[in-house]
Amino acid sequence: MTEQERQPTTTEQEAAKTEVENTPVAAGKEEEPKKRRFSLRRKGPKKERIRLIPIWLRLIIVTVLVGGSLLLGIIIGYGVIGDGDVSDALKPETWYHILDMMQGN
Repeated sequence: MTEQERQPTTTEQEAAKTEVENTPVAAGKEEEPKKRRFSLRRKGPKKERIRLIPIWLRLIIVTVLVGGSLLLGIIIGYGVIGDGDVSDALKPETWYHILDMMQGN
């Protein structure tokens, strides 16, 4: 049997594979390592998310809630904790007086 007719053994095949894997890549082109991401989810077509409350409405709701909590805090802080009249907490004259005291007038 000549050498061309002979089938390579498994060790020869493995040696040929490692030789191919270890050959240098063309100059200037290095092979980048592949990033593998493992996921437990099954990949399928992405469903478009339908929001129950649109983003613009969420922003308005958050703004109203922040403003309401600010007013509630002013009323509780001035009327209940500060022993003032609750109705005076929202009057502009009260806040002008507070600002004058802070500025030293």
